[in-house]
Amino acid sequence: MIVELIVWFANLSEWMGAIAVAWMFSTSTRFKLPPVGFLYARRDGLVAIFLYALMLATAFIFYGANPPIFREPISGGAFIPAQAPVTDLVQSLIMAGLALIPVVVAMVVRRQPIRSTGWHQAILWPATIMGIAMAFVTLFLRNKFWVVLGGVSGPEFFALLTGLGISLAEETVFRGFILLRLVGWLGEWPGLVLTSLMYAGWHTVAWYSHLPLETVLLLAVLTFIQGMVLGWIMRKSHHIIAPAIYRTMSIWMQVLQ
Repeated sequence: MIVELIVWFANLSEWMGAIAVAWMFSTSTRFKLPPVGFLYARRDGLVAIFLYALMLATAFIFYGANPPIFREPISGGAFIPAQAPVTDLVQSLIMAGLALIPVVVAMVVRRQPIRSTGWHQAILWPATIMGIAMAFVTLFLRNKFWVVLGGVSGPEFFALLTGLGISLAEETVFRGFILLRLVGWLGEWPGLVLTSLMYAGWHTVAWYSHLPLETVLLLAVLTFIQGMVLGWIMRKSHHIIAPAIYRTMSIWMQVLQ
């Protein structure tokens, strides 16, 4: 019970900090962009759902052949469940790359612009600054600023780069390709909720047969809320890079527990 309370408190403070920073930045006129629209919104929404089903099947096959490896933090200490990914980072990076492949293929086949996956060139730099600000706030709220300032080891730096790769791939898939299409088809909040459920479900595949039920439920709820926060940040920033940078730091803070 105490461990669960620690997990909830740490994550809630981090999410609130990220939301506050994103909200402050989004008041700037630089973030006032028209939403991405789709001529055939229903068709694009159904394509997103179909590709998600393909990703889910791939995850079942991948984790069936490669059981998830649960790691303790690099700095040592007891393992504390936190939101995705809690498995080996290289393994998670491979899975994120596999999820990205059908999205890239769909974009090429349907000849859709890259901004329809949340990569909006006009807002890249402001969104990057927003992401960096959220990363620094997360560093302070997780009480790791002085730890990082004292020096980063080789494995820790590798974990940072791997977390960045995971975040860029998964945010492009979920907050870019899927979220934008479901929002265009179903509306803002239904699209955001459904995307977050899909995001949590996709990660749950790695846990359901390897962790106790109560741990799986905790991780699923945390991952759903994380998905809602990341989706809200993406809608405020109009770019994938902001939630990707923030999530990179969030992943890294778990590794450095």
